[in-house]
Amino acid sequence: MRRIACALLAVAPTFHLSAQTTQFEFRGLHLGDTGTSQVEKEQRFDCHRATDSWSVSCSIFHDQLAGVSVFTGVMLVDRRISHLGFIFAANDFQKLLDVFSARWGSPSSLKTDEVQNRMGAKFENETAVWEFSDGLLTLERYGSDLTNGHAGIGDNRLLTLSMQRRDSVRSEAMKKDFAAPLKKP
Repeated sequence: MRRIACALLAVAPTFHLSAQTTQFEFRGLHLGDTGTSQVEKEQRFDCHRATDSWSVSCSIFHDQLAGVSVFTGVMLVDRRISHLGFIFAANDFQKLLDVFSARWGSPSSLKTDEVQNRMGAKFENETAVWEFSDGLLTLERYGSDLTNGHAGIGDNRLLTLSMQRRDSVRSEAMKKDFAAPLKKP
């Protein structure tokens, strides 16, 4: 799930995106919607509350998206859907690109970058981006490795809120730790 959240915002600022008023929707899920009834209660999702208690990560390990095997992940912050992502076999990229294009139209950006593995072999990594009123949907041939691709969209406002709360909790914990008297051995 961490890979999904980390890979979400890897979009270069050089993309020229047109203003889009369409809201992202997938299987009845919308970013920012209260996800409790749609996600947490659905039997197919395996959900775990984070230690921060205001975010929940849910996943379906053996899901299907247009005939492609995917790992589906959903993150909820304050019970609202903040991120939706998929991990899939990299060789299924073109099939998902075709399906996404049929569903949401041509991507607003399509680019190719060169990536390299530890042995020095080079590969062409394709990235397609669709713009919605509530976020950018990114589809990448290669995610965190050369065997898996990644697709994801997130509500930056909710992700930022979650990170700010996490940092605040850590800061308060550190203040308490430093304020406590030292124990003598």
